[in-house]
Amino acid sequence: MGNKGSNHGGEAVAAPPNSDVQLDKDLDRVADQMAKNKEEKELEAKRRAKEEDRQRAELGLDNNPFGGPDGGGAPSPAAQAVVQKKKSTAQELDDVYANTRTIANETKDLTLDTLVTIDGQYEQTVAGNRKLQSINETLTEAEKNMAKMEQGMFNLSSSKNQPDLPPRGDDDVEVVFQQWKNVFTRYHHYKIRFCNGCIMRINHNQELKDTASYGQIKDMTVLQKEGFLEINFTPAVPEDKWTMYCEQEDLQAMVKEMARRKQYAGEDLHVVFAPGAPRFEYQPTVGADERKRQFGMDKSGGSKGRAHAGGTKLSNMQNTHDAFLDDMLNNLDTIGDMNQELGHTLDRHVTELQKQQELVKETDDRTKRLNKRADDWLAKNG
Repeated sequence: MGNKGSNHGGEAVAAPPNSDVQLDKDLDRVADQMAKNKEEKELEAKRRAKEEDRQRAELGLDNNPFGGPDGGGAPSPAAQAVVQKKKSTAQELDDVYANTRTIANETKDLTLDTLVTIDGQYEQTVAGNRKLQSINETLTEAEKNMAKMEQGMFNLSSSKNQPDLPPRGDDDVEVVFQQWKNVFTRYHHYKIRFCNGCIMRINHNQELKDTASYGQIKDMTVLQKEGFLEINFTPAVPEDKWTMYCEQEDLQAMVKEMARRKQYAGEDLHVVFAPGAPRFEYQPTVGADERKRQFGMDKSGGSKGRAHAGGTKLSNMQNTHDAFLDDMLNNLDTIGDMNQELGHTLDRHVTELQKQQELVKETDDRTKRLNKRADDWLAKNG
């Protein structure tokens, strides 16, 4: 009964020969794993503490891992002063960036205003020169035929004395178009010649079909159907309108040149855009909106403040500075391009002013000679 290995049958049962050895091995293995886990936790704790120290040093906090002397984690007064100073420096940097951007934008706006003003003065000088040229033409014998044409002559092809097409002048501009003929021949090719005193409609055989003065043109209508427009005449003209088709950019060229010639004649062109018709600027003077589009000032973009990319403090500051430099370089490029265009416009204006001086002298001399001839004739025949 005292045998531990007895069973119900009274037979002795021997214990497993290696059970104690296996148990010792298992205990040793568990102890080793626990020691390894403890060591890994200690290493992780040291790594975290080192990272916290690095972050606190970057922020200028006290080296005390608990922050302030009370152990509550609050930064010391000296650390708070450092942080506040860094925040103030960052704000000052933002203010410098913002002020510089404002100055750059104001410079662009002032340069644009100057350019638009010079554009207007240039167009006025050109218009004045055209009027002087017209005055000179009236002083020549050839202007007598042109004066008849400026009264408006339509359906010249049916006239017995159809005039020949005058030679194209140096300042004449031609724009091609097509016009409906009939159901058999459909569209025929024509061109409008813009002269100093009138427009001419010329067919593909270089035959003069019609003329009209700029004063006889009431307005123009850009139709919804692509490429189509109408030239509408005043009630005194036998024809109400010309409906024409222009390819690609010829439609805008037709309207813009008509507006320019009407301005030279001392009138403004009224253009009607039908519902759904493509709209565009047609005034002869380049407007501020067109200049803005030319230099990309109609688009908003670029960095307006500090860049926050979610990186480190140093990388964010570097990104902010890079964005600022990109903005400034773009602004300087735009201002440079505007000044270059301003120089070109001033050169063209000076050329027109020199031409105007010559035209004024020529007109004055011819007028004096004509008045002298009239005085001589009156003295002789009076």
